[in-house]
This record gives sequence, structure tokens and C-alpha cells, in this order.
Amino acid sequence: MTATEPTTASRRIDVYDGLRGIAVVLVVLSHGWTVWPSTEIDERDWLHPWFVSGNYAVSIFFAVGAFLATRSLIKRHEERGTVRFGVEFLRRFLRISAQVWLLLIAVAVVTGLESEITYRGKETGTSLFRIATYTWNWYLQDHAVVARPDLGHLWYLSVDMQVFVLILLAVCILRRWPVALLITLAALLAACLAWRAHVYETEGIYQALLRTTVRADAPLAGAVGAAAMPFLSKLAPAGKWLAGLAAIALAPLVYLIADPVGAAEPGRNFFGVPGVALTLALMTFMVGFTLRPDNRPVGVVLGSPPLAFLGRHSLALFLWHYPIFWYVSRHSDGWSWQERTLVGLAATAVIAFAGELIAERPMQRYLSSPDWREVESAGLAPYLAKRLRGGSGRREPAVPLGKHNDDRSRTNSGGGSGDRSGDDD
Repeated sequence: MTATEPTTASRRIDVYDGLRGIAVVLVVLSHGWTVWPSTEIDERDWLHPWFVSGNYAVSIFFAVGAFLATRSLIKRHEERGTVRFGVEFLRRFLRISAQVWLLLIAVAVVTGLESEITYRGKETGTSLFRIATYTWNWYLQDHAVVARPDLGHLWYLSVDMQVFVLILLAVCILRRWPVALLITLAALLAACLAWRAHVYETEGIYQALLRTTVRADAPLAGAVGAAAMPFLSKLAPAGKWLAGLAAIALAPLVYLIADPVGAAEPGRNFFGVPGVALTLALMTFMVGFTLRPDNRPVGVVLGSPPLAFLGRHSLALFLWHYPIFWYVSRHSDGWSWQERTLVGLAATAVIAFAGELIAERPMQRYLSSPDWREVESAGLAPYLAKRLRGGSGRREPAVPLGKHNDDRSRTNSGGGSGDRSGDDD
């Protein structure tokens, strides 16, 4: 390893985190209507789009996360000669579920303790179960009226897990044939881009926003970019231009995609050409910057410490902000919107940090422990069989997180998930 490699890897990680930092800010802004008035915001055409870009932000989460996850899976095959479906799925499930299940437990406890019944037990129980099993988006499609509204944003994690399973299957089956893997993922992406417009036109915006086969476009684009990387080394000199132009395109796309106030057909831009352009721009950026991470302008802007910090903690912030905003809104009669906003944001920051300490850090320790390395080495089924027989097996020393893949997201002192709303390590 040369002296410059750690710096290059760190720069890549900061920029990936910075993109997710932008995404989590846009998500929080898009849900801020629960605690602050939106009339004055809606009256300003230059400001309004930044407060209604939740779908734009989720596409960033999807594309960045899937790119990193697919690239990591491919590198594991290169290093170990195999990709174990059970191990990779369990790793993903554990990393996301540690914080998700803590949130669900907190919601159940708070709901049970509230003196005023806001949500019935059946509504809460069913909602929590579907979130915990990553089938929440399917449930919302047909049960929007009885589903918990303060947890509606978690549809994203269900789609993310479902598409990850699809990508993981493709990598496991086609890992020995990288051209076939790339063609398969590209064909799925092309079909998804056509299908998303069809569903929007025939079934409306609500179904289009929640359908896995519609929202899979951005994660599939990330996966296509990752699968294409082994064939793009000759394009490295153009990487700076690719990343720079794609990054420049992201800002105007906020305005092109956002629905105007009182739009007669909400979502038409997102499910039309501007939304497709966003998906392709994100894929182009990830490819271009990975080819040439020495892109200083992009690194300075997107890899800035505040954005990178938010990105490292984006999963926790994403999980907690919306139910906290709803709770504050329900219990703040007589408050000014400034007080509601301040309390909502402060509570989100504190509780998100606490959630990382309670759930994320222990999970990260386990996934870097000798026990988990034994699971990776033996495979999930042989490991479980050995444990059931009472065998101890040989334990390998723990490998520091990040050793196997410089492109994975950095774990940190705050315990930000390697998925942080969307990627695997």
C-alpha cells in the first residue's frame, strides 16, 4: 500500500457520506411540515423545491448504497472466491435491524404509555411487524388508512432490503461471469425505468411511490455502476469530468423534479424524464468519482466535514426524525412553531446518538468479532450446525472494519451504520 492510498480511500468515503448527508437533510426538510408552517416556504419558488425533495433524497440513498454494496460483494468474490448468500444477507439484516428494532421497541413502549390513545393496538402491532420484516411498503399499498402515519417513511428500508436481495442473488449466481452480471443488471434497470412510468400513468402516484419494482431504479443504477467498474479502467482520465458534470447536474434537478405548489399531477416530473435523469446522474457520479477520487472540487464540496458527519449518522437521523416530529406535534399545543422545531430537531439529534450507542456500536463490534469471522469463513449453515453440535471451531482474529474494502463506508465513534440508509460494507 502506498502512502497516498489511505488518503484516497478516506476522500472517497467522505464524499459518499457527504452525498448521504445532503440526502438526510432533504428528507428532514421534506417532513418538516409536521412542526413548522409551510405557507411562506411555498410562496417562494426558489425555496419550495428544497422542502419537497424527499423522493429525490431517497434516490440518493438508494444509488449510493447499492453501488457500495454491489462493489463490496464483487470484491469479496475476488478476494475469497465465493459470495455466501446466507452470510451476506444476515450481515445486511443485522446491520440495518439493530437500529430499526430499537426504534420499534421505543414506539411500542411510548404508545403503551400514552394516556391519550392516538393509535389503536392493532394498528401499531401490525405496522411494527411489517416494518420489522421489511414488508412495510407492501402493507402500505393496501392499508394506508390504518397504518401508522408517523412510521410511513420506513417504506424505504423495506424496498432497500428487497432490492438488495435481488442484487445479492444476481451476484451469487453470476459472480464468475462479470459480463453476464453487468448485462443482467443493466437489463433489469432498463425494464424498471420503463415500468415506473407505466405504473405512475396507470395506477397513480401512491402505488408508484411504494411499489418495489418501481422504486428499484436507483438501487439498480448503483448496482450497474458497480458491476461496470472492472471494465471502465480506460475511462479513468475522464472520471473527473464525469463526476464533475454529474455533480453539477444534481442541483438543477432538484428544481426540475420538485412538484410546483398545487400541482395537478404530483409526481409527474419524478416519474418522468427528470427522475430518470437523476438516476443516471447518480450512477455517473458514483462511477466517475470512484475512477478518479482525486477530484478536488467535488471532494471539497461534497466531502466537507459537516456533510460527511451527517452522512455517517444518516441512518439514525432518518429513522428517528419523523416519529419524533409527529410526537412533538401532538404534544405541543400552544407552542410556537420555532419551539416545536427546536425541540423536534434537538430530540432527534440526542435520541439518534443514543440509538447508535445502544444498538449500532454493539452490532459493529459483533460484526468485527472472531465469532462473525468464523461465520464468514465457514458459511452460515455449517456454522449453525457446528454450534448445535456444541463444537467451538477455530476462531480467527478480528479484522478491523474496512480492511476488506476501501470503498465501504467508515464506521465511526458515533456508530453510524455501514448501511446509513442504504449500503453494505
